Amino acid sequence: MRDEPSLTMKLPVIEGHSQMLAFLRLLRLAVFFGIASVFPQIGRADQETPVLAVFVESHGLVAPGRDRGPTLMVAIWPDGRIVWSRDQLNGGAPFLTARVELRQVAALIERAEGDRVFEAGSFRHSWFGPDSAFTTIWVRSGNRHTRLQSWHEGFEQRPTLVALSSGVTSLAGRTREEALRSDTKEYQHFRRLWGDLRASIAALVPKQGTPYIEATKLDLPK
Repeated sequence: MRDEPSLTMKLPVIEGHSQMLAFLRLLRLAVFFGIASVFPQIGRADQETPVLAVFVESHGLVAPGRDRGPTLMVAIWPDGRIVWSRDQLNGGAPFLTARVELRQVAALIERAEGDRVFEAGSFRHSWFGPDSAFTTIWVRSGNRHTRLQSWHEGFEQRPTLVALSSGVTSLAGRTREEALRSDTKEYQHFRRLWGDLRASIAALVPKQGTPYIEATKLDLPK
């Protein structure tokens, strides 16, 4: 398993009167609008771990101005509480919250179990290159948990690119379906499973919710 992403927030070094005043103004805004809207994290520290989550993170070098994450798209807890981003392509604030039916969540996790997502040797769970951003799907059932990780969602927002088992490449006149059909059986299986999970999780996201601005923290076990 890969190491957990660090969520340590580094405070700025403040030098001079004007910088101090600017920082205090930012701090007042953070208190007014809610800390989570300025420094969004995921999940309350006093809660049980989510059973489902989708977020974007980065390993290695990160482009200037980019955050390593994790940047939340959606998370669902065992009691049926759901928190999701309004931006389901890139994640991040603002967030909404609501409740989902537990039987639907249980059915999704049961299907994932049938696809052997909790078996480390059943298929390769991570497909991304060095110094890259990637999407993670977190699934938990009882004391078992797993991550599926891939960089294809970010790259394939560009209509001319496709992520294959060998790396990211140009479509060169092909459709993505044609390019993927020529790839390995293992990778085709991973992409089908990924697509099914993402679509099933997306179907759980309500059409409406209430604003979510609590100070939160993602704490997923290794």
